[in-house]
Amino acid sequence: KTDKAVAGLISKIEQTLRNLKNILNKQLLIVKSLQFDIFGFSRGAAAARHFANRVLAQDSAIIAAIRQGLNGVAFQGAPAGKTRFIGIFDTVAAIGSPVNGMNPHSAS
Repeated sequence: KTDKAVAGLISKIEQTLRNLKNILNKQLLIVKSLQFDIFGFSRGAAAARHFANRVLAQDSAIIAAIRQGLNGVAFQGAPAGKTRFIGIFDTVAAIGSPVNGMNPHSAS
């Protein structure tokens, strides 16, 4: 009895997915905006800040990635999206290395 219930459930899910695909194929899909919620901790916070600055500058690489990801879907918002929220904690940049004695004042 359980096998029949599972088979019926799977069948219903597959039918729902087919119906959804048909509905989406018939409609013109337009993305009105793309917003990023960006989080990072420690070196990840430095990366989050860097990404947020690239979004703010409307970086061409981000624009290209968004266009590729949307795969032809109409997009009306800022080309590289916008940052809605940024949560950064304990920002640390990794700039020291064993070669320069872990000198945090030298990025070379």
